[in-house]
Amino acid sequence: MRQSGDPGIHPWRGKAGAERRPVPRTAAGIAAALLCAACAQVPPGGSPPGDEKSAKTRVLEAGARLLQAQAPLRPMDIYLVGFHPMKDDPAQQMEAHHYCHQINEDFAQCVLFDGNTAQARLNGIEYIVSEKLFATLPQAERKLWHPHNGEILSGQLVAPGIPDVAEKALMKSKVNSYGKTWHVWDTGSLGKSGDPLPLGPPMLAWSFNRDGEAVPELVEQRDRRMGVDSSAKRAERSDLTGLARPQSGVDALKGRFGRPTADIPGVTDAAAATAVPAR
Repeated sequence: MRQSGDPGIHPWRGKAGAERRPVPRTAAGIAAALLCAACAQVPPGGSPPGDEKSAKTRVLEAGARLLQAQAPLRPMDIYLVGFHPMKDDPAQQMEAHHYCHQINEDFAQCVLFDGNTAQARLNGIEYIVSEKLFATLPQAERKLWHPHNGEILSGQLVAPGIPDVAEKALMKSKVNSYGKTWHVWDTGSLGKSGDPLPLGPPMLAWSFNRDGEAVPELVEQRDRRMGVDSSAKRAERSDLTGLARPQSGVDALKGRFGRPTADIPGVTDAAAATAVPAR
């Protein structure tokens, strides 16, 4: 995914051919760059119930690592962290760690976890399509896909551990895109323990499209833990506002959060943008 006007810059690896690691500018940056240690998060609810792995299981795992291929997992080289409300229950909100593979310029697939440590629990999937592919979907199908401009322009969606220029190029490439996200496990959030196992039907997730929709503590805790400044990222991305076009689904959850909200510049619902004003 190379951006026009930015020759040689890879949106998540930095300069073409470079390894995927941040470019530290200060002593603090060097410390943060060590395996992105500052980004580590312990999942909120611990491990699911079950006996400890037996010696036999550990031996089988070691053999599998040596002998079995993991081709579908190797391309998962884009790491994003954002937030999702559930469409049927917007009060249920969670932090989502995305590990993605950009299959082509118009389609990406991601596995979602509740953290980024070896103990993190896989709790969902997300598919990402460009505006061009979204336009080919039937109207009924479009109701399952959430818009991304609010996540990007608010500064809430981040790609930890890569240079600022690469992160911004990645965000620019996702302006006007859409995601279809299913969470299959409520693993807890904001002090709530969640379910010990994946229970119930899959939950369709949505995006935040106005200031005030996300529980403030959800964003603040992520920012403190991962050393992120969402407000600064919002300011840095302000020039992307001119690229943002009206999107389907921006108003899907409007007024359903029980608190005051405010529009994000550049984030507009497609139906509202084309509505004819009443005379």
